[in-house]
Amino acid sequence: MLNRIRSPPSWFLELINFENQGGILMCKENKYYLELEDDSREYVSEKIFKEYWKLVNRENYLKKLDRKQKILSLNLVDEDGKEFAEILESEIDVEKIVETAEKINTVKKAIRTLNPREQELIRKMFYDDLTETEIARLEGVSRKSVWERRMRAFNKLRKILKNL
Repeated sequence: MLNRIRSPPSWFLELINFENQGGILMCKENKYYLELEDDSREYVSEKIFKEYWKLVNRENYLKKLDRKQKILSLNLVDEDGKEFAEILESEIDVEKIVETAEKINTVKKAIRTLNPREQELIRKMFYDDLTETEIARLEGVSRKSVWERRMRAFNKLRKILKNL
């Protein structure tokens, strides 16, 4: 069966057309119209009016949530008119990102050379954020034995990373 792309409803296309014209949708005495910058009016249906304001209200709600959760938009503009995303891009050091990624891959490769028990210990400590005490409790051993295993694993990793 063929999947067909359905065209959007006509009111949606009309809504996009009005948004592109600028101005604001208004209502006076149950007549809905787009007030353009040149003070002219284009009348619209009630459906377009309601859909437009539904979108505007949704956008305002999302902005309010972002402020409440302290989320920055990458479209923010500083006093020079430069967008936040542009500022970030100009300060990104791609070489450093690549270098860091290579280091991470090297460490992962070194961890894979450890025996399964040491790998599990590393996973619990650094991926699951468990303390030596918590690991000892889970495994039913002393904290000192976990510490000794950790030190052996770290020493092995140091030697492996030195040779790479």
